[in-house]
Amino acid sequence: MTTSRITEDAFRQVLRDGMPGAMPFEVSTLERGHVVFRLRTGTDDLRPGETVAGPVLFALADLAVYAAVMTSLGPMPLAVTTDATIHFLRRPRAGYLVARARLLKEGRRLVVGEVTIENEGETDGPVAHAVMTYSVPPDRGPASP
Repeated sequence: MTTSRITEDAFRQVLRDGMPGAMPFEVSTLERGHVVFRLRTGTDDLRPGETVAGPVLFALADLAVYAAVMTSLGPMPLAVTTDATIHFLRRPRAGYLVARARLLKEGRRLVVGEVTIENEGETDGPVAHAVMTYSVPPDRGPASP
């Protein structure tokens, strides 16, 4: 296990400051380069056919990779998604979703991560898989006088 460069409290503060409407997730793991989040979904998250809506899955995936990026870089609110590919693999049901994110590449300007999302307690495999790239803002150094 490698120590994260951001705590859960600090990550939640980044969200409160910049994304106050972020979904109410639970943190199971927050290690450097590896994050596991849980999200309880219900009737408000369903689309016709009783399946969790794609935008809910995408938001959870993006949030988990955003956190994974910060476990490596530390608090960096201006790191932004520059590319995202998501595959919806099978029908997700309402209940707890588990997102497992890990970093694949940690560069100076770009960080690439992947995430799988599963229905908690099911063994049928993931309901979604995503690969996302984040742009790292340039280090501005100390403020000029």
